Amino acid sequence: MKKLAYIITSDFLENNAGGGQVFRNNLKTLEAIYGQVNIYSFNFYKKEVNSFVFKEGNLYQGEIFFKMNFLSSKYQNLFLKLICYLKLVYKYEIFWVEHFYALPSYKLTPKFIFKKIIYSQHDFLYKIKGLKDNKSKNKLYEEETTTITKCKAVIGGNKLEIDFCNEILKTKAYYLPISIEKIFISNFDNSKRVVHLGSFNTTASKLGFEHFYKTILPFVSNEINVELIGQGTCEVSSLNVKGFGFVEKLSNYLKKGTISIIPWKYDTGQRTRVFESLSYGCVIVSYSVLGKIIPELINNVNCILVETEMEFAQAINNLVLDNERRNKISEQAIITARELNDSKRVERVKEILEL
Repeated sequence: MKKLAYIITSDFLENNAGGGQVFRNNLKTLEAIYGQVNIYSFNFYKKEVNSFVFKEGNLYQGEIFFKMNFLSSKYQNLFLKLICYLKLVYKYEIFWVEHFYALPSYKLTPKFIFKKIIYSQHDFLYKIKGLKDNKSKNKLYEEETTTITKCKAVIGGNKLEIDFCNEILKTKAYYLPISIEKIFISNFDNSKRVVHLGSFNTTASKLGFEHFYKTILPFVSNEINVELIGQGTCEVSSLNVKGFGFVEKLSNYLKKGTISIIPWKYDTGQRTRVFESLSYGCVIVSYSVLGKIIPELINNVNCILVETEMEFAQAINNLVLDNERRNKISEQAIITARELNDSKRVERVKEILEL
């Protein structure tokens, strides 16, 4: 079996948002294949690389693999990554690299290192950052796409972006959604409430809810309450809207038939909350672009996908009055969730790694 090193940045270790969920799902899949996974974590603040071992569902810290006591300039992160890869390149046959910031610089790094990299692509950063600062979009696009084309392969949970990697960038790319470990069957939720999942530390969740609050909520019945779950959301509280922040047990808030809103209308930034909602049998309401990002979603079968803000509000208003429809969609959501299981994902990753 080919020896594999898992490369991450240190923020993923404690990250409960989408990036951290993808990391843990990938880690679980790789553990099922390898038995244990050797992890190397870039800590840019301390200018060091830490080593970890993941085995039997537990993360064990090893040692400081490499510490840099020089270069305090803006280039220190580039050299920290490059030296780490150079130290590891003869020991491992594959590098599984989580997120763009863990990739080495395409300008500094030899091609033979990139040819070992399986890149786990989360979002196109040039799209996400372009929503905030359009000035840096073109430069980041060039850097990001050039780096990706040098990798052995790309995986990701956004079908549109994976198609772009295959068709436009001409890179081997594979659509790989996260798997669902457990289906949570509960009593049917017929309450007049909707739930918004997602950490406000992420652009898609924060801007998506702001969009919902400004353009959709005014047309939602005032009998309907909105509950926000995720890091940072407890700071938001107003009439009909309550933020709970990060919660340990989603089962206290998500039930079969709970209406789960994803008011994000861009073709990036979605990987995890869809699958969490499906695992509880929630009824997802979102924009039609979500069905292109995640093709497992089928409008009026296992979710509701709309085109406009008024349709979004009307879908919510109609669902709280139609328990029969909510139940049918919920049942289909659970069926979809069962198809996204760990064993199928393991076999898919084995194919990608050519094991």
